[in-house]
Amino acid sequence: MKYTFEQKMEAVRRKLDGLPIVYPESCQRNSAKHSYQYHVKFWVAKFQSGGEEALRHGKNRKITIEQKIIAIMPILNGDISLTKQSQILGIDIGTLTHGLSTMARMV
Repeated sequence: MKYTFEQKMEAVRRKLDGLPIVYPESCQRNSAKHSYQYHVKFWVAKFQSGGEEALRHGKNRKITIEQKIIAIMPILNGDISLTKQSQILGIDIGTLTHGLSTMARMV
């Protein structure tokens, strides 16, 4: 499900203010609630690193091979977890995992 900028900001504000999560109507099952909690953590990390603009929908960005290597090296070296690096970079963990597997095939 896509969330609007306003929905993301409301969730981020609530999290940063220490208020409980208010789940959207689409989150009835526990698995959906867990997924939403992950999204909120991801949005908070993006907000903290890039402000409100980081939460706005935009065009997909092209990343060079050099940028990909810089992004995955701390993971490969064991300096940081996959989850933490995805939060720092503001990209979905699945995207970063895909980048890792792509780079592994190139080596």
